[in-house]
Amino acid sequence: MQWSMARRNPTQVATPSSSKPYQPYAAVHKSPSGPGDEKPKALQIIADYDATGKLSGKNVVITGCSGGIGQHVAVAMYQTSAQLYLIARNMPRLEKVTADMVAQASAKGCPRPIGVEMHLDSLASVKAGAQAIKAQTDEVNILINNAGMSGAPLSKTAHGIETHMATNHFAHFLLFNELQPLLEHAARASDTISRLITVASSSQMLRGIRYDDYNYERRPEEYTKMKAYGQSKTANIYMSNTIARYYSHRGLTGLAVHPGSVFEGSELARNLTQEDFAAFGGEEVLEKLKSLFKNAEQGAATVVWAAASPYCENVANGGKYLADVGDGVPQAAGVTDEGPGYAPHAFDEAGEDWLWKESMRVLALE
Repeated sequence: MQWSMARRNPTQVATPSSSKPYQPYAAVHKSPSGPGDEKPKALQIIADYDATGKLSGKNVVITGCSGGIGQHVAVAMYQTSAQLYLIARNMPRLEKVTADMVAQASAKGCPRPIGVEMHLDSLASVKAGAQAIKAQTDEVNILINNAGMSGAPLSKTAHGIETHMATNHFAHFLLFNELQPLLEHAARASDTISRLITVASSSQMLRGIRYDDYNYERRPEEYTKMKAYGQSKTANIYMSNTIARYYSHRGLTGLAVHPGSVFEGSELARNLTQEDFAAFGGEEVLEKLKSLFKNAEQGAATVVWAAASPYCENVANGGKYLADVGDGVPQAAGVTDEGPGYAPHAFDEAGEDWLWKESMRVLALE
């Protein structure tokens, strides 16, 4: 059982809407031409920050590693010589990803990644997976909450939570709670900051938290797949912001990452129909946005940057929304694009505190 909100003391962190956002890769994002263009890839970030072999002796936990963005995050982080705990629901597929990663890596002598089975739509499975990690180590230096799902019709998990919120938010909230002592222990033992990195999305622009009805029980007629997904991505940002505000004095920092829109090599959109994509404004709008799209290797770049760059270890930079391998920027309400912008509702301390308390209540962690 972790501390209640009343027992934590908030710590000041940098305001997310800084007038001078740090965007070291801004130049290559000025004239994009679509997936596979000059936008950086995950392995480039490792090379640019000379991170090969630099995390030897540290432990990194990553969810959703059997394909897509998570696979490329794992491939890049393997180069750092960290002990990776790779989480997936499809273990045979993860085993192949792991074997290919080890065989093809340019860095040699890195510890072989450890696979952990976990189904994020099952709280029991999350707890079991966390126990499997805790049975092998008492330290976690970096937790990357990458896994996610979108496009589910209105439905609930066995725990009675709307599927997007259950999988994308509550499961990762529980995983953090289970691994929090290990993150704090690692921070003390290494005298460095332990990072909690959660993959969010530009879809946070579509929907804030429905505080009175996040399960769509009272007004099910208002449900759309993309807005439900957007709500869960706002929740990802809120969790990261809250960790940055309340846990930085204990050696933890929280960061939310928009990887960019990745359809090629990603399974995230497998349940979406043309009608669902119309939520972004239809084919005409999507056609205009195509130059901003990324492949999975490019989508992994900002996640790896959050894990490997010294900038993101500084607690003063915690509680930020990261995109395009740098700081995100504020965006006007109602605007939906695939750039580095975040909605006005993405930073709301009262809403963040509400969601934290509600998550503790729902998961019986109080």
